[in-house]
Amino acid sequence: MSEQQWIDIFINDDRDIQLDVAGMPGYTDDRATIAQDIKHMIMETGILVELIAERSREKWLANMNQLELMVEEDVRIVPGTVEIDQTETGVIYLTAETVMGPIQWPFSIDQINGVNND
Repeated sequence: MSEQQWIDIFINDDRDIQLDVAGMPGYTDDRATIAQDIKHMIMETGILVELIAERSREKWLANMNQLELMVEEDVRIVPGTVEIDQTETGVIYLTAETVMGPIQWPFSIDQINGVNND
């Protein structure tokens, strides 16, 4: 079994530290850590929030291109493999090839807004 290359505290969809039954922080590793880092980088840019009510297709495409380029700056991402697509239902998918294998992150407008649907 190979040693874990990247380890991080797991942050759940509510943007809180995920605790185990003993109240200790949960951890994530390798591809999941890369995906979590990319997710947080994208969320912190504020670009997705700008697009919530945006009607201009050109603005959407420009911002998605900007995000793809930002993601590709991460040294763990294989250049040229980042894709961001939006489905008809409003879910946006980010896919990329990392040095550890593929990642995919689906996110919705509610996640961008920080809405908890529980």
